[in-house]
Amino acid sequence: MKQLKADFDYKHYLTVYLYCTVFPVEKTKNGFYKCHLRFKKENANKDSVIEWIIPAEYLEEKGSVKASKDVYFARWLARTVPEIMKDENGNEVKDEDGNIKVENKLHLGRLIEFWNTRVFGVGSEPFDTSE
Repeated sequence: MKQLKADFDYKHYLTVYLYCTVFPVEKTKNGFYKCHLRFKKENANKDSVIEWIIPAEYLEEKGSVKASKDVYFARWLARTVPEIMKDENGNEVKDEDGNIKVENKLHLGRLIEFWNTRVFGVGSEPFDTSE
């Protein structure tokens, strides 16, 4: 089991991190695992799930992977993408001035940090941006 650490200074980029449990769903032919990453959202009654592909080297211990209650630290680069708001009929929603409403959606990008907290310890804290 290896630890994925960013090879660049990502402090100037928008990132998303979470602590999650990993449930491997299937192994691909090229050495990756399709996984469900389960995490608890603040003010949520049930777990949220992200489906993600993770290289086997970050999950396998002695050549195999077992579903466990181990907690993993995961951090992604994030990006915002503007999306035009549409109603249930697929028509663009406009504001009172007749302008099209646009929402910025957050999308996960490249996985830049990932490790088992039992093996490698707790993840890094959020950055202090006050100066």
